[in-house]
Amino acid sequence: MDEALAEVALDFSGRPYLIFAGEFGGERIADFDVQQISPFLESLCNGARLTLHIKSYGENDHHQMESIFKALGLAIRQAVSKEGEGVPSTKGVI
Repeated sequence: MDEALAEVALDFSGRPYLIFAGEFGGERIADFDVQQISPFLESLCNGARLTLHIKSYGENDHHQMESIFKALGLAIRQAVSKEGEGVPSTKGVI
């Protein structure tokens, strides 16, 4: 990841929505068209019914993409992990 950083916030709220703030310098990373990142993330949001915010920057497109998916994976793992006996919601229900 080196110089790249990604911040991810998500909510499995049942209301799919994507905010993606990041730019890539090139058009491809190996065989991956970087223009497909937003449609992929939109499909993920719709399929999982989640709201997703991603901010990303970096000098190397590969490192930036790596940081996005690593942060996304960690955020999903944290969101679905059970902690304690209570309901993880400010409203008390999910």
